[in-house]
Amino acid sequence: MSKKKKSREEFDYAALVRNRKLPLLTLDSRWHKIYENKKKDARIKRLEEDLNNKIKQQGKVNSDLKELGKLKKKLMSEIVNNMEQSTDTKHEIMRQKKLGKSKQFIEEINSKVENYENQKLELPSEIRRANEALMIATAEQCYEQLLINEQKIKVLTEWIEKTRTELKNRVILKQEMEEHNENMYSYLHDMLGPEFMQVFDERHRN
Repeated sequence: MSKKKKSREEFDYAALVRNRKLPLLTLDSRWHKIYENKKKDARIKRLEEDLNNKIKQQGKVNSDLKELGKLKKKLMSEIVNNMEQSTDTKHEIMRQKKLGKSKQFIEEINSKVENYENQKLELPSEIRRANEALMIATAEQCYEQLLINEQKIKVLTEWIEKTRTELKNRVILKQEMEEHNENMYSYLHDMLGPEFMQVFDERHRN
């Protein structure tokens, strides 16, 4: 017994695109060209926004990591410069207080860096999945439009063929009528002469 064919809802479309090397669709000019004269449905818009947000988030994570790295380096330098104890009690209290704040800032930075590093590891997979979801939705919408266009093309083709045949018949009819007119005029011209034809033309054409 043959297996029942999977419906569109049951089919795992993600498996078909999982190993494909897809460009990021929202950064791809060919993807945008598809929608130049076509309205994006709500699903496409939602997936597009989701992908863009993840791409922006990745950029922000990388940027913030660089800034945190610079800030940590600066704080570490300040700690090193303030390692020497002061004989002045007031200065020593201020030094200890400053060191404490710097260490606290570094701990906060380390916590943020750890969080960003985790995001940095997770985001590529999230972006890939979001991109694949948008690709599947795009393929489904495009294929639906392809089927609609095929029906319209069929109707247009039939109309063109019908019109072409009708045009051909009308051209033939026109040629036959012109030939008939030429034969009649030539006959009358030969039988009655040009003077008669001139008078006849003036009386009947004006």
